[in-house]
Amino acid sequence: MHPSSQAPICVQLTLNAVTGIRQGSVLMLRPGATTLEIAAKDLLLAGADGVAFGDKTTIYVNSVTAGKLLRMQIGPDGKAKSVVELKLPRPLVRPDCIRTIGKQRLLLDENSGTMSVVTFEGPEMQTVVLLTLNEGLEATPAVTAAKGIAWIVEGKLNYRNDPALKDKDAGTFKMYAMPLPKH
Repeated sequence: MHPSSQAPICVQLTLNAVTGIRQGSVLMLRPGATTLEIAAKDLLLAGADGVAFGDKTTIYVNSVTAGKLLRMQIGPDGKAKSVVELKLPRPLVRPDCIRTIGKQRLLLDENSGTMSVVTFEGPEMQTVVLLTLNEGLEATPAVTAAKGIAWIVEGKLNYRNDPALKDKDAGTFKMYAMPLPKH
């Protein structure tokens, strides 16, 4: 989801974590709780949009506005012990949706129309490895995975955001099925 000029907060819910694009924060809903609690609020989280779990204590967050991928280590109290910006092999262009597809393995879409599998290597797994699955799709703000298939949804947000396309017909929205690599 993306904020409109009226919306005070934009959230994306994945498992039990929520991001606030404008608040630079990640909120958590702890088991049995009825209200969200701030897990992290940090300048690095500016534009926080997509959120996915790498494992029980690791959360990955992307910034749609800054093109960053961040890792948070979560303590037993549900609060972030650290927020670290990861090293990218290339710039991310408006990374939007991120989904867990295995332990420390993610599916990431960018509104530039690029879909990638994300893994990590190097000291403390600080370096991001991007395996591009597809490029050149219409802006893709949503993806999910089921049974080895990535389901990618066109958002065509460029028709809302680009003044040159404002009054143009976006045409039919499409969903694509793409097999995920095994490893």
